[in-house]
Amino acid sequence: MIGKAGQKRLMVQYLFGELSASERAEVEDSYLKDGDVFQELVSLENEIVDRYVLDKLSAPERQRFERSFLTNPARREMVQTAKSLLSYSAAAENAMLLSTPEPRREWWRLSREFRIWGAQFGAAAAFLIVIAGMFWLLLINRRLADELENLQGKEAAAVQDRRALQEQVQSLRADLSQRDSAIRQIVQSPAYDRNTISFTLGRGLSRGSSQMGNLVIPAHASSVSLHMIIGRDPHPHYNVSVTTPDGRSVWSRGNVKGQPTYDRNKEIAVALPSRLLQEGDYVVRVSAGNTDAGQDLAGYAFHVIRR
Repeated sequence: MIGKAGQKRLMVQYLFGELSASERAEVEDSYLKDGDVFQELVSLENEIVDRYVLDKLSAPERQRFERSFLTNPARREMVQTAKSLLSYSAAAENAMLLSTPEPRREWWRLSREFRIWGAQFGAAAAFLIVIAGMFWLLLINRRLADELENLQGKEAAAVQDRRALQEQVQSLRADLSQRDSAIRQIVQSPAYDRNTISFTLGRGLSRGSSQMGNLVIPAHASSVSLHMIIGRDPHPHYNVSVTTPDGRSVWSRGNVKGQPTYDRNKEIAVALPSRLLQEGDYVVRVSAGNTDAGQDLAGYAFHVIRR
């Protein structure tokens, strides 16, 4: 904690403009919050002005005073007022001394000094009130600037979020358009009729996986449309085969075109007669290249339930 001597030294440096911005802010905050500190600062400023006007400052102190304190127009006016009061009081005192007995001369001298001190105190108090008001306005402006910057940041974030949502909507619309195109291709194929049911298989399963979905085929269904999602793959066409778990071939087709999805994966859609899928387990394999020696890309498993 700063002692009295340290606090006075800090105030002198503040009045002479020798503190950093953060140190000045601390001093201003302290005298705005504490009336005693404010009165002490006013008294110290009056003392420095009095000593300067009365030529009681040392040479280094006078240089510091003129180099920093007098750079402020309001402070220069305050010093000039003190000088004027001093000159006026000296002239009045001389006139009074010439016509006043010795006992009263001392009283007039003391009265003059008191009036000078009172005038200087009033000017200093008015100046500090103006400075306090300016400082308060600066604080308010700084807070408003921070709030404005915060609002601008939130607005920029909201704009980015809106753009991201618009891009996502556009991607979803493109994906729906691609799915509609694939469905139209299936509808236009000879193997499709109005009694087709659609079944989407998930990501490719490793061999031996026990995870599989249930494909429920009602009695009126004449065909089944299978949709397979594979990862990002550069091949334009694929081979699709449906077998039983023991390897018996049920259905196969080559040169099936893959459709890109919104997340840059591939979707493959095929249609086969529902009569080929009796109740039980089935495996779907997707490969690329030659039908006999193609590259195995993905595998899916599902269970058929007949109704």
